Amino acid sequence: MAVHLIHLTTDRFDPAAERPNPINPFPGEALLTWLSSELRASGYDTTDTQAEDWGWYAYTASGPMSYMLGASGEPGSGQDVHWIIAINERRSLRDRLFRRNKMLAEDELSAPSSGCSARRATFGSRPSKETIDVRAVNGSDRMGHR
Repeated sequence: MAVHLIHLTTDRFDPAAERPNPINPFPGEALLTWLSSELRASGYDTTDTQAEDWGWYAYTASGPMSYMLGASGEPGSGQDVHWIIAINERRSLRDRLFRRNKMLAEDELSAPSSGCSARRATFGSRPSKETIDVRAVNGSDRMGHR
């Protein structure tokens, strides 16, 4: 299973302002709620965020494509927080058994050139000191960074 990870360092989201994660004290709700609203504006159906032991998650879909989104943050020494957004394509058992419809580097939700990608939604056109790094977990290929 390939999971695409977006690593982001920013002070745009305040972990202290989030409701507490009842399972483990990992922030991520604010980032994921914001990303979900950006994806809804791009035509995705997205669920509300829910707590998980590693952070927060939501499901999103557009047409036949369906994904699980995850977000977790690690506050740094200053205001900047290192966030990770995980994107996992949900495939049927049949697709997994026959190794079809695998998530690829050019997948519409994580490819930098896609008009509705999570990466593009994360940055938009705003000037920023933020850093971003996108990776495919099931392999060592870097998918791009800024």
